[in-house]
Amino acid sequence: EKKTAAKHKNQLGISFVFVKQYKEHLPSYCTDVINLYPDNKASLTPRQDLNKQKWFRWRDGWQKAAGGHIDIAAYNAYKLLAGLVYLRISQNGKVPSGLSFFELCQISAGNMPISYNWGYKEQLADDGTTEKKRRYDITKSLKVPIGRTEFGITYLDLHEDADGPHMLVAGTTGSGKSETIISYLLSLCLHFSPEELNLMLVDMKGGGFIKRLENLPHIVGTVTDVAGDESGTGDEYMVRRFLESLRCEIKRRKLLLNQMHVDSADKYIAACRDIETHIKELSHGSGEFQNNPN
Repeated sequence: EKKTAAKHKNQLGISFVFVKQYKEHLPSYCTDVINLYPDNKASLTPRQDLNKQKWFRWRDGWQKAAGGHIDIAAYNAYKLLAGLVYLRISQNGKVPSGLSFFELCQISAGNMPISYNWGYKEQLADDGTTEKKRRYDITKSLKVPIGRTEFGITYLDLHEDADGPHMLVAGTTGSGKSETIISYLLSLCLHFSPEELNLMLVDMKGGGFIKRLENLPHIVGTVTDVAGDESGTGDEYMVRRFLESLRCEIKRRKLLLNQMHVDSADKYIAACRDIETHIKELSHGSGEFQNNPN
Protein backbone atom coordinates (compact mmCIF):
# COMPACT_ATOMS: atom_id res chain seq x y z
CA GLU A 1 0.00 0.00 0.00
CA LYS A 2 2.80 2.41 0.90
CA LYS A 3 4.79 1.62 -2.22
CA THR A 4 1.75 2.06 -4.43
CA ALA A 5 0.85 5.40 -2.87
CA ALA A 6 4.43 6.65 -3.07
CA LYS A 7 4.71 5.65 -6.72
CA HIS A 8 1.58 7.51 -7.81
CA LYS A 9 1.69 10.49 -5.44
CA ASN A 10 0.92 13.90 -6.95
CA GLN A 11 0.44 12.53 -10.47
CA LEU A 12 -3.13 13.78 -10.38
CA GLY A 13 -2.38 16.92 -8.39
CA ILE A 14 -4.20 15.60 -5.33
CA SER A 15 -2.99 16.22 -1.79
CA PHE A 16 -3.69 13.76 1.01
CA VAL A 17 -4.08 14.84 4.62
CA PHE A 18 -3.57 12.23 7.34
CA VAL A 19 -4.64 13.06 10.89
CA LYS A 20 -2.79 11.15 13.60
CA GLN A 21 -2.21 11.66 17.29
CA TYR A 22 1.51 10.94 16.90
CA LYS A 23 3.63 11.90 13.92
CA GLU A 24 5.34 8.50 14.06
CA HIS A 25 2.05 7.00 12.89
CA LEU A 26 2.01 9.02 9.67
CA PRO A 27 2.82 7.23 6.39
CA SER A 28 6.46 7.50 5.39
CA TYR A 29 5.57 9.17 2.08
CA CYS A 30 4.10 12.28 3.77
CA THR A 31 6.21 15.23 2.58
CA ASP A 32 5.22 17.76 5.24
CA VAL A 33 4.13 17.49 8.86
CA ILE A 34 1.93 20.04 10.61
CA ASN A 35 2.04 19.94 14.40
CA LEU A 36 -0.69 21.67 16.41
CA TYR A 37 0.10 23.17 19.81
CA PRO A 38 -1.83 25.04 22.52
CA ASP A 39 -2.37 28.81 22.28
CA ASN A 40 -3.19 28.61 18.56
CA LYS A 41 0.37 27.70 17.63
CA ALA A 42 1.36 25.35 14.83
CA SER A 43 4.47 24.35 12.92
CA LEU A 44 5.02 23.20 9.34
CA THR A 45 8.03 20.93 8.91
CA PRO A 46 9.24 19.42 5.61
CA ARG A 47 10.14 15.82 6.31
CA GLN A 48 13.22 15.98 4.10
CA ASP A 49 14.65 19.12 5.71
CA LEU A 50 13.88 19.70 9.38
CA ASN A 51 15.86 22.98 9.31
CA LYS A 52 13.15 24.60 7.19
CA GLN A 53 10.53 24.35 9.92
CA LYS A 54 8.08 27.26 9.94
CA TRP A 55 6.02 28.48 12.87
CA PHE A 56 2.73 30.32 12.64
CA ARG A 57 -0.32 31.19 14.74
CA TRP A 58 -3.75 32.71 14.31
CA ARG A 59 -5.63 35.24 16.38
CA ASP A 60 -7.74 33.95 19.27
CA GLY A 61 -11.10 32.75 18.02
CA TRP A 62 -10.30 33.31 14.34
CA GLN A 63 -8.30 31.62 11.64
CA LYS A 64 -7.18 33.31 8.43
CA ALA A 65 -8.60 31.74 5.32
CA ALA A 66 -8.81 32.59 1.67
CA GLY A 67 -11.56 35.11 1.16
CA GLY A 68 -12.22 35.89 4.84
CA HIS A 69 -12.19 34.43 8.36
CA ILE A 70 -13.52 31.25 9.97
CA ASP A 71 -14.97 31.16 13.47
CA ILE A 72 -12.82 28.62 15.33
CA ALA A 73 -15.64 27.61 17.70
CA ALA A 74 -17.93 26.87 14.76
CA TYR A 75 -15.09 25.15 12.91
CA ASN A 76 -14.35 22.86 15.88
CA ALA A 77 -18.05 22.03 16.19
CA TYR A 78 -18.12 21.18 12.49
CA LYS A 79 -15.13 18.84 12.88
CA LEU A 80 -16.77 17.12 15.84
CA LEU A 81 -20.12 16.63 14.13
CA ALA A 82 -18.67 15.69 10.74
CA GLY A 83 -17.70 12.27 12.06
CA LEU A 84 -21.27 11.44 13.01
CA VAL A 85 -23.42 9.67 10.46
CA TYR A 86 -27.05 10.67 10.81
CA LEU A 87 -29.54 8.22 9.43
CA ARG A 88 -33.17 9.23 9.64
CA ILE A 89 -35.68 6.42 9.65
CA SER A 90 -38.76 7.36 7.73
CA GLN A 91 -41.93 7.24 9.80
CA ASN A 92 -44.02 6.82 6.67
CA GLY A 93 -42.08 4.08 4.93
CA LYS A 94 -43.41 0.92 3.36
CA VAL A 95 -43.26 -1.09 6.58
CA PRO A 96 -46.80 -1.60 7.96
CA SER A 97 -47.57 0.17 11.23
CA GLY A 98 -49.16 -3.02 12.55
CA LEU A 99 -49.15 -6.69 11.63
CA SER A 100 -51.18 -9.44 13.27
CA PHE A 101 -49.79 -12.92 13.79
CA PHE A 102 -52.41 -14.34 11.44
CA GLU A 103 -51.33 -11.89 8.72
CA LEU A 104 -47.69 -12.72 9.33
CA CYS A 105 -48.26 -16.46 8.89
CA GLN A 106 -50.92 -15.95 6.21
CA ILE A 107 -53.56 -17.94 8.09
CA SER A 108 -57.00 -17.32 9.58
CA ALA A 109 -58.53 -18.18 12.96
CA GLY A 110 -60.86 -20.69 11.33
CA ASN A 111 -58.17 -22.30 9.22
CA MET A 112 -55.23 -23.14 11.46
CA PRO A 113 -52.86 -25.46 9.53
CA ILE A 114 -51.63 -27.23 12.65
CA SER A 115 -52.41 -30.77 11.53
CA TYR A 116 -50.86 -30.03 8.15
CA ASN A 117 -47.71 -28.44 9.55
CA TRP A 118 -47.20 -31.06 12.23
CA GLY A 119 -47.93 -33.92 9.87
CA TYR A 120 -45.92 -35.96 7.41
CA LYS A 121 -45.46 -35.94 3.68
CA GLU A 122 -44.70 -38.90 1.48
CA GLN A 123 -41.66 -38.87 -0.76
CA LEU A 124 -39.55 -41.32 -2.68
CA ALA A 125 -36.53 -42.74 -0.92
CA ASP A 126 -33.21 -43.48 -2.61
CA ASP A 127 -34.20 -47.14 -3.00
CA GLY A 128 -37.42 -46.22 -4.82
CA THR A 129 -39.75 -46.92 -1.92
CA THR A 130 -42.13 -44.39 -0.40
CA GLU A 131 -41.26 -42.97 2.99
CA LYS A 132 -42.88 -40.46 5.32
CA LYS A 133 -41.03 -37.30 6.30
CA ARG A 134 -42.02 -34.46 8.57
CA ARG A 135 -43.37 -31.55 6.53
CA TYR A 136 -41.10 -29.27 8.56
CA ASP A 137 -37.94 -31.17 9.45
CA ILE A 138 -36.67 -29.76 12.73
CA THR A 139 -33.31 -31.45 12.29
CA LYS A 140 -32.65 -29.35 9.19
CA SER A 141 -34.12 -25.96 9.98
CA LEU A 142 -36.05 -23.86 12.50
CA LYS A 143 -36.92 -21.22 9.93
CA VAL A 144 -40.20 -19.43 10.66
CA PRO A 145 -41.63 -15.98 9.85
CA ILE A 146 -40.94 -13.30 12.45
CA GLY A 147 -41.92 -10.01 10.81
CA ARG A 148 -42.29 -8.00 7.65
CA THR A 149 -40.12 -5.38 5.97
CA GLU A 150 -40.83 -3.31 2.88
CA PHE A 151 -39.38 -6.20 0.87
CA GLY A 152 -41.67 -8.87 2.31
CA ILE A 153 -41.75 -11.44 5.10
CA THR A 154 -38.62 -11.73 7.27
CA TYR A 155 -37.63 -15.15 8.57
CA LEU A 156 -35.49 -16.23 11.50
CA ASP A 157 -33.79 -19.60 11.74
CA LEU A 158 -32.21 -20.38 15.11
CA HIS A 159 -30.93 -23.75 13.95
CA GLU A 160 -27.23 -24.05 14.76
CA ASP A 161 -26.41 -24.32 11.05
CA ALA A 162 -28.30 -21.11 10.19
CA ASP A 163 -28.86 -17.95 12.29
CA GLY A 164 -28.73 -19.70 15.65
CA PRO A 165 -28.60 -21.06 18.11
CA HIS A 166 -28.89 -17.88 20.22
CA MET A 167 -30.93 -14.70 19.93
CA LEU A 168 -30.73 -11.47 21.94
CA VAL A 169 -33.46 -8.85 21.54
CA ALA A 170 -32.50 -5.37 22.75
CA GLY A 171 -34.40 -2.11 22.68
CA THR A 172 -35.94 0.69 24.69
CA THR A 173 -39.14 0.41 26.70
CA GLY A 174 -42.09 -0.13 24.40
CA SER A 175 -39.99 -0.95 21.33
CA GLY A 176 -41.51 -4.42 20.96
CA LYS A 177 -38.96 -6.78 22.51
CA SER A 178 -41.52 -9.08 24.12
CA GLU A 179 -43.73 -9.05 21.04
CA THR A 180 -40.77 -10.10 18.91
CA ILE A 181 -39.98 -13.05 21.17
CA ILE A 182 -43.64 -14.08 21.42
CA SER A 183 -44.04 -13.88 17.64
CA TYR A 184 -41.06 -16.16 17.14
CA LEU A 185 -42.17 -18.69 19.77
CA LEU A 186 -45.70 -18.81 18.34
CA SER A 187 -44.29 -19.32 14.86
CA LEU A 188 -42.18 -22.19 16.13
CA CYS A 189 -45.19 -23.83 17.79
CA LEU A 190 -47.30 -23.38 14.67
CA HIS A 191 -44.76 -25.13 12.45
CA PHE A 192 -43.32 -27.79 14.77
CA SER A 193 -45.09 -30.43 16.82
CA PRO A 194 -44.62 -30.66 20.62
CA GLU A 195 -43.26 -34.13 19.88
CA GLU A 196 -40.34 -32.38 18.18
CA LEU A 197 -40.05 -29.08 20.06
CA ASN A 198 -40.30 -28.15 23.74
CA LEU A 199 -40.14 -24.70 25.34
CA MET A 200 -38.83 -23.61 28.73
CA LEU A 201 -39.82 -20.03 29.56
CA VAL A 202 -38.41 -17.58 32.09
CA ASP A 203 -40.09 -14.29 32.99
CA MET A 204 -38.66 -12.33 35.91
CA LYS A 205 -40.85 -9.29 35.39
CA GLY A 206 -44.26 -10.27 36.63
CA GLY A 207 -45.09 -13.36 34.59
CA GLY A 208 -47.25 -11.63 31.98
CA PHE A 209 -44.99 -12.88 29.21
CA ILE A 210 -45.63 -16.50 30.19
CA LYS A 211 -49.35 -15.99 30.82
CA ARG A 212 -49.83 -15.32 27.12
CA LEU A 213 -48.18 -18.61 26.15
CA GLU A 214 -48.91 -20.95 29.06
CA ASN A 215 -51.55 -23.01 27.22
CA LEU A 216 -49.22 -24.08 24.42
CA PRO A 217 -48.62 -27.86 24.50
CA HIS A 218 -44.93 -27.30 23.78
CA ILE A 219 -44.19 -25.74 27.18
CA VAL A 220 -42.50 -28.11 29.62
CA GLY A 221 -41.39 -25.62 32.27
CA THR A 222 -41.81 -22.02 33.41
CA VAL A 223 -40.05 -19.80 35.93
CA THR A 224 -41.37 -16.45 37.18
CA ASP A 225 -40.46 -14.11 40.00
CA VAL A 226 -44.16 -14.07 40.96
CA ALA A 227 -44.08 -17.82 41.65
CA GLY A 228 -41.08 -17.29 43.88
CA ASP A 229 -42.81 -14.50 45.79
CA GLU A 230 -46.01 -16.52 46.22
CA SER A 231 -44.15 -19.54 47.57
CA GLY A 232 -41.92 -17.39 49.78
CA THR A 233 -38.72 -18.67 48.17
CA GLY A 234 -37.91 -15.50 46.19
CA ASP A 235 -36.96 -14.96 42.57
CA GLU A 236 -33.26 -15.74 43.11
CA TYR A 237 -34.13 -19.23 44.34
CA MET A 238 -36.41 -19.77 41.34
CA VAL A 239 -33.62 -18.85 38.92
CA ARG A 240 -31.14 -21.16 40.67
CA ARG A 241 -33.70 -23.96 40.58
CA PHE A 242 -34.26 -23.36 36.87
CA LEU A 243 -30.53 -23.43 36.13
CA GLU A 244 -30.14 -26.65 38.11
CA SER A 245 -32.97 -28.20 36.09
CA LEU A 246 -31.19 -27.19 32.89
CA ARG A 247 -27.96 -28.78 34.09
CA CYS A 248 -29.77 -32.03 34.85
CA GLU A 249 -31.45 -32.01 31.43
CA ILE A 250 -28.12 -31.37 29.71
CA LYS A 251 -26.55 -34.26 31.62
CA ARG A 252 -29.46 -36.56 30.67
CA ARG A 253 -29.11 -35.63 27.02
CA LYS A 254 -25.37 -36.25 27.05
CA LEU A 255 -26.00 -39.78 28.29
CA LEU A 256 -28.64 -40.41 25.60
CA LEU A 257 -26.39 -39.07 22.84
CA ASN A 258 -23.55 -41.24 24.07
CA GLN A 259 -25.79 -44.33 23.99
CA MET A 260 -26.67 -43.67 20.35
CA HIS A 261 -23.08 -42.71 19.40
CA VAL A 262 -24.13 -39.31 18.04
CA ASP A 263 -23.00 -35.80 18.94
CA SER A 264 -26.09 -33.63 18.45
CA ALA A 265 -29.82 -33.58 19.18
CA ASP A 266 -30.56 -33.39 15.44
CA LYS A 267 -28.71 -36.63 14.73
CA TYR A 268 -30.38 -38.28 17.70
CA ILE A 269 -33.87 -37.24 16.54
CA ALA A 270 -33.13 -38.43 13.01
CA ALA A 271 -32.02 -41.81 14.36
CA CYS A 272 -34.98 -42.16 16.73
CA ARG A 273 -37.97 -41.04 14.68
CA ASP A 274 -39.98 -44.08 15.77
CA ILE A 275 -38.91 -44.12 19.41
CA GLU A 276 -41.45 -42.54 21.77
CA THR A 277 -38.82 -41.51 24.31
CA HIS A 278 -36.62 -39.62 21.88
CA ILE A 279 -35.44 -36.19 22.98
CA LYS A 280 -36.90 -33.01 21.54
CA GLU A 281 -35.38 -29.74 20.43
CA LEU A 282 -35.40 -27.63 23.59
CA SER A 283 -35.71 -23.85 23.25
CA HIS A 284 -35.28 -21.55 26.22
CA GLY A 285 -37.06 -18.21 26.07
CA SER A 286 -36.51 -15.45 28.63
CA GLY A 287 -38.41 -12.22 29.01
CA GLU A 288 -36.97 -9.12 30.65
CA PHE A 289 -35.15 -9.20 33.97
CA GLN A 290 -35.82 -6.47 36.50
CA ASN A 291 -32.52 -7.38 38.13
CA ASN A 292 -29.76 -9.32 36.42
CA PRO A 293 -29.06 -12.49 38.41
CA ASN A 294 -25.43 -13.32 39.15
